[in-house]
Amino acid sequence: MTEFGLLVRLGDMQRFGEICSMTERRADAASYDVVDWLKCEYVQGRVGDEFTGIVTSVTAFGLFVQLSDIYVEGLVHITALKNDYYQFDPVRHQLRGERSGVTYHLGDSVRVKVVRVDLDDRKIDLVMLDGAGASTNPEKPRASQKRGKARQGQDRNKAAGKPAAAGGGGKKAPPDAAPAAAKKPRARKKVRTAASRTRDKGKPK
Repeated sequence: MTEFGLLVRLGDMQRFGEICSMTERRADAASYDVVDWLKCEYVQGRVGDEFTGIVTSVTAFGLFVQLSDIYVEGLVHITALKNDYYQFDPVRHQLRGERSGVTYHLGDSVRVKVVRVDLDDRKIDLVMLDGAGASTNPEKPRASQKRGKARQGQDRNKAAGKPAAAGGGGKKAPPDAAPAAAKKPRARKKVRTAASRTRDKGKPK
């Protein structure tokens, strides 16, 4: 019994708690949806404007950028990052270009432009302006690439008629040098045994 004279069972209390949690989550989702819709409606009138923003999230499909002036978040899709193929690094929270080495990190300050707003899906599409905010850190050439360049240099030297350097660093013998004289085989000594000495004594001189 409660102070109001009502008997509440444990199973009913658990069911009431689940209903309260569900309605609270639904109310939060509705408020977030309204806020997103109002943001998109505001930015819809500013399509084509340029903003400075901060990279707030890095994913495999692009960068989320929060516009510094109006605190609205939009997406720079990975297909909008042109002239390279970008790989996602979840450990460093970055996108890195395979060819150019250009990287976009979490927290980078970038310059973006609003290109499209979708009110139905609550999405704002942005594009990067001339790689603004990107850092370049090209990787060192690998050993296999160095060996490939060395072989190409040797092929060019052969085509030009230049002798290739010896692998051990020593000089090659001139082509007109006489070959070294072959050594004569040493004569084998004849070993005389006791039986052969006895036969020699019995022979007439």
